[in-house]
Amino acid sequence: MTVEYTPQRMFLVGLLVLACFISFSISLSINNPWLGLSFERSHSDKKVTVANIEAGSPADGLIQPGDRLLAIASLEGNKFDVQFRDIIEDPFDVLLYSEHLNIFKRQTAMHNILVQKDVRLFFEKQGEIIIHPGEQRPISSLPFTFWFQIACETLAFFIALGVFSFRRQEMSARAFLLCSIGLLMFISAASIYSSRELAIDGGLFQQLTLLNQWGTAIFIGIGTSVLWYYPNRIHRLEAIYWFFAIYCLFASLHTLQIYESMNWSIRYPIIFFVMFNLLLAIKQWKLTQSDPIGRAGITWFLIAWMVGLLMIVVLRFVPVSLGFEPLVSQAYAWISLVAIYAGIAVGMFRYRLFDLDRWVFSAWYWIMGGVGIIIVDLFLFSLLDIESNYALAISVALVGWVYFPLRQKLWLYFLSRSQQIDYQKLYPEILDMILDSEMTQHVADYWKEVFERVFSPLDMVATDYLHQQVRINEEGLKLYIPGFSQIPSIELAYADQGRRFFTKEDVRVAHSICLLFHHADEFRHAFQQGVTDERQRVARDLHDDVGAQLLSMVYRAENESNADLARSTLHELRSVIHGLESPAYSLSAAFSDWHVEIRNRCTDAQIDLEWEQPTLNSEIILNARQRMNLRRIFREIVTNAIRHSQTKKLSMTLSITDHRLFATITDYGTGFDPESIKKGRGLRNIALRIKELGGQLKLSSLENGTGNQYQCDFPLDREVDT
Repeated sequence: MTVEYTPQRMFLVGLLVLACFISFSISLSINNPWLGLSFERSHSDKKVTVANIEAGSPADGLIQPGDRLLAIASLEGNKFDVQFRDIIEDPFDVLLYSEHLNIFKRQTAMHNILVQKDVRLFFEKQGEIIIHPGEQRPISSLPFTFWFQIACETLAFFIALGVFSFRRQEMSARAFLLCSIGLLMFISAASIYSSRELAIDGGLFQQLTLLNQWGTAIFIGIGTSVLWYYPNRIHRLEAIYWFFAIYCLFASLHTLQIYESMNWSIRYPIIFFVMFNLLLAIKQWKLTQSDPIGRAGITWFLIAWMVGLLMIVVLRFVPVSLGFEPLVSQAYAWISLVAIYAGIAVGMFRYRLFDLDRWVFSAWYWIMGGVGIIIVDLFLFSLLDIESNYALAISVALVGWVYFPLRQKLWLYFLSRSQQIDYQKLYPEILDMILDSEMTQHVADYWKEVFERVFSPLDMVATDYLHQQVRINEEGLKLYIPGFSQIPSIELAYADQGRRFFTKEDVRVAHSICLLFHHADEFRHAFQQGVTDERQRVARDLHDDVGAQLLSMVYRAENESNADLARSTLHELRSVIHGLESPAYSLSAAFSDWHVEIRNRCTDAQIDLEWEQPTLNSEIILNARQRMNLRRIFREIVTNAIRHSQTKKLSMTLSITDHRLFATITDYGTGFDPESIKKGRGLRNIALRIKELGGQLKLSSLENGTGNQYQCDFPLDREVDT
């Protein structure tokens, strides 16, 4: 049975692992004889120079800074000449294995002298000086570079641990954590031997370099596989095992020392894997070309990853492989690796790398609260010479008064960035929107807009989600919203622009919004059904009562004029009844009806008609009210042209752009001044109908008074009360 651990417990386990590595580094670093001297290499004359003497150390008051150390010896032993390479920071900074092994041999010889009760030191200016070394090195004497390296590995490991704790089911997150364990191995080993005072046991030194090399195998080999899996898996091959196995071959070459040059087993393999990382980075970048959000995230990740690797290759491995000194010390070179992890940490906030959000950082705040107390306590105890009881009390006070308040302010700052919603205003707004007859066609768009406002997701897409309940998937990364009626189901990803997970409270809020939409939609449909039923009842009454009476008037008319008037009225009544019984009418059919009616009227009035209409690629539906209003608007305009303009020619142009119908009707008769014309009932009716349709009318006279032009446009996606 698989045991699942909460992210908090994973952080505790990770903190224990980190504490083991740090304790390992500190214990081996201080378990050495102590002179109280720090040395530096003089590149001008290839000598070892005293850089600093610690106060209160065995060498305090006996030696002057700047003097050159020539040799060391026990009281009875021969001199052992100190060479320029004896205090080399990293034994990998040589070309040949013979030079590499000679470093360990000489370290053993010097260490055997330093463990004696009394040591003779020979200086260029001061001559021979006898020192009584301390049996153990104080923690406070460990140099800044030691603590800097510990800080680098701590920061990098916490970032990788945060990724793994929340995404441990993904291979990329596992690989990221494993390569950070490799980083712990080689930085811990390097922090011990690079911060030695003068010498440590050569056998231990060599074992630490092997730990460094195998840690590098884990970091480089498994780290390369991160780009194989993230953000898109390049191939189904489990590359994590193959990449690690390949680099282990190179690590074995170093362990067995098959080649004379260290380039073939140390530097060239690293350079090769970095170049291979670059190829994988290019491949991943191409795979995200159709995903702008993914492209932005992977670009940030690749910059952090590749810049960090290339920096350490260029600053250290390339110069040494060419026979030169590295451009930067090993301790400070780790900052390029930390830059990788720091860049990824920033990317978690900005682009949701590894699909994480602020919960990772909240876990770090929790862990670092305890770490802060320990660090402050150690500082007060070791550096300020305060008793442990007082040191603990002071550290608790400082962390409680300074660290925790500052952390809380930062936390509240990030929380305040989340979008705050006033639900007391939102819910009534949803009701108004759904029940507003003018916005009925936009309910589906407003459905998405509401969830965009409430949750501010990075991504929202329609989905085929078939369940009836709102639910969270993928550990809170996505929220699924069921649709209904004509409303689509949607999938929301990355709440608050990727700053947090979806929670159970979000499910409750989304469910209440869905219920509100659903009930309001049911009410609207019931209302519309009632309107339809009432419209059909009115249509039946008009047909059975008024229609029958008009038909009787046609047959009983005393003259033909009255009969024609009755027939015309009966025709209009049938149009009204048809509109009441047929709420939907195609625009193409409406075009045909308008064309026939206007052409017949123009023919009767001996007016030439020019008609132009668009070809419809898809069917557009008008409701009864839209069709009737448009028909009467066009009829009234044509009536005005026939009665008042004395025109012999009439043109009508119809076009459709962006779901709007544009109509231009022009007569070529007697013009008028639109500003001074008296608006009669006909123009007022046109204006009212256009307003009801949500359209616009522009009335103008042609040049030199040669005609009049009506320019109208109407929205076709606006629902009008029927």
